[in-house]
Amino acid sequence: MRYICLAAGKGTRFLKLGTYLQKCMYPIGGIPFLEFSVKNLLGSGAFNPEHDSLCLVVGSFSEQIRNYFTGEYSGTRICYVDQGESSGTGHAILRAYQESPFTEPAVVWLADTYISPELFRRIRDCREEAVLTVALHVCDIHHGERVTLSSDRSRIIRAWEGTGDFVDTGLWKVPPSMIDFILACKTDEFRFLPAIEAAIQRGLRVGALISDRWVHLGGTEPSVTENLRMVTDALLREVTDTDP
Repeated sequence: MRYICLAAGKGTRFLKLGTYLQKCMYPIGGIPFLEFSVKNLLGSGAFNPEHDSLCLVVGSFSEQIRNYFTGEYSGTRICYVDQGESSGTGHAILRAYQESPFTEPAVVWLADTYISPELFRRIRDCREEAVLTVALHVCDIHHGERVTLSSDRSRIIRAWEGTGDFVDTGLWKVPPSMIDFILACKTDEFRFLPAIEAAIQRGLRVGALISDRWVHLGGTEPSVTENLRMVTDALLREVTDTDP
């Protein structure tokens, strides 16, 4: 299986930090945010180094990611794909596919979202070829990422600007058939969620994987500063004295 991390974002909602720091490299307890998820993937049992691959799609401040993770991390080779012009999440997936086409579903996640070992295992083992991970998020703010679930909460009925109390959290299983939908759904840029919504309308079955929490650096509720405080508090519990 191919694991693809989208780490090219410019961090426009990341206060002044985004002017000099790649958002996913934000340090918590001396550890870059992205490293938590990379370590979780490699130690989860979901990743088989003999058969699986890890790709980081980079762009803004790419040298920070490349210099830190280099070409190999904990014995696992890392490949890099430069997104070039920042044209959305769908475009980042397209770039990874163009560099190395996949013939089976790939697991894709946003670098500014924390992914636990359990979630990596669950999405790998999900029977559906297309999957969105969602979490309960009740608020009064409009979220384009809000989804609509089936009555039994097993499937995504609407993947973009849906209704209900669940939002997409940025961990997906993407089948090769999605590439055509991404190419056909460009507006100002290639966005993944509107593309998968178009695929649903054309009959694609998309599974819903429910997470019990949503920890991400892109949050603005109740403020960017308060979200960073909550993220830091959550991940500091995972830092031990043995971590580098």
